[in-house]
Amino acid sequence: VFIIGILLRMTVSLSNLSNLSDLARKRVAVAAYYFVPGVVFASWASRIPDVKQMLHLSNGQLGTVLFAIPIGQLLMMAFSGILVSRFGSKKMLVLSEVLYALVLFSIGSSTTVFHLILSLIVFGMMANLMNIATNTQACLVEKMYGRNIYCSNISLFLFFFVILQPLIEMSIYNRYIIKDDSQFE
Repeated sequence: VFIIGILLRMTVSLSNLSNLSDLARKRVAVAAYYFVPGVVFASWASRIPDVKQMLHLSNGQLGTVLFAIPIGQLLMMAFSGILVSRFGSKKMLVLSEVLYALVLFSIGSSTTVFHLILSLIVFGMMANLMNIATNTQACLVEKMYGRNIYCSNISLFLFFFVILQPLIEMSIYNRYIIKDDSQFE
């Protein structure tokens, strides 16, 4: 019920975007681009136990495989600024957000550890490019506002990842997971 209320309020507020000033629409757009990575990363994080089980990984092996994400981020770090400067933060933001979400399909369809590692490296690379492009857009909008609005944007990522995503998972788990209490009788 809580989640449905939030989604309804978001729908109502999005329908009123035409009434907002151009600057306010830009702020809403940048805020949405902070929200999307929270949704995508939370989706991946909730699937880690399933991927571990599917590929029969030990805790140590899983930790090693997950290290592919920061490796991808480090590999892209040198190129993200160049790409954003050359092609513009808006184009790089749209491209990286779409690829960031699409790479989830590659992660989910990984049948080998090697494929999973490659997918996670690309996931990390797109996360870094998206982060640089999003922050560049946020700085541009903040400059247009003439005051500090940066923290309110980052809070949307954290809101979904820390608060909303666990609530969604708990509601799904409680509603759809069959509990076998026979072992406790």
